[in-house]
Amino acid sequence: MGARGPSGAVSTDPAPLNFRLRAPVRLSWTSEPARELWAPRLAAARDALDAPEPGATLVAIRPDRARAIRDAAARAGLHVQTLTDDALGDQPQPAGGALITLAVGTRARIGAIVAAVIARDAHALAAASGLPACCITAAWRDSAFDPVWCAATPHAIGLTAELPCLPETNALLRPLGLRIAPVAACSASCAAMRAFGRARLDRLAASSPAGALLAEMLDWPARWSALHGIAETVTPVVRFTYGTRATGRCITVRYPGLTMPAGAAQGLTFPYRSPARLRANAGT
Repeated sequence: MGARGPSGAVSTDPAPLNFRLRAPVRLSWTSEPARELWAPRLAAARDALDAPEPGATLVAIRPDRARAIRDAAARAGLHVQTLTDDALGDQPQPAGGALITLAVGTRARIGAIVAAVIARDAHALAAASGLPACCITAAWRDSAFDPVWCAATPHAIGLTAELPCLPETNALLRPLGLRIAPVAACSASCAAMRAFGRARLDRLAASSPAGALLAEMLDWPARWSALHGIAETVTPVVRFTYGTRATGRCITVRYPGLTMPAGAAQGLTFPYRSPARLRANAGT
């Protein structure tokens, strides 16, 4: 029987190791054409996620995007306050630098957010921010864990998990900066985060082409694995590694996305595009 995992369920690994690497995100593309096609689209999707959004009260963004948020808030007569680094838990940081968390709104709303963060009151923070209380609770409780571990736990069989294909709660691409919400879903099937994520994806798709691409990226098939503190995520066009919880045995997660990206590499293993079968010569 394994040790208890972050959500109280039995861990898929019977012998977790007592350290966690802080390795930066490193990515590589399956081919140069794939990089030329998707690297700018990935950057545009990150920019769309970091753009000021009407009604947003709690955002996690790259520091260089903070000025745009502050300027937009000032035009709307709102205030902005930077929160502590652990306000939403300690989660893997994306490629290209750490994120900062900002509270946006009236002084009263910001005061309520800050008080809820200090008190670790998930329901009060949910009421002030619109984020699901269950996901806020999980982010604080499981702050030492990779959100992929937490999402996979209920779906694991042995040392392998297959996540449901739900772009709204897909946490696999968060290390690349593709974050629908400041906190990850408490589980891959969380109904509250699915509703939150779908509403945001729809708003982004209506506002920019990059926003429309985001839903496609979150629907790519992907394979995640972790061993000795290094996590590797493989998609049909890009793979990346980062530091995670350490285990002595390999844990694997499959996400059977339904959208194969343009320029996907061919391969004999998931998640690559299957090569076309060679036709047998006539008469053989």
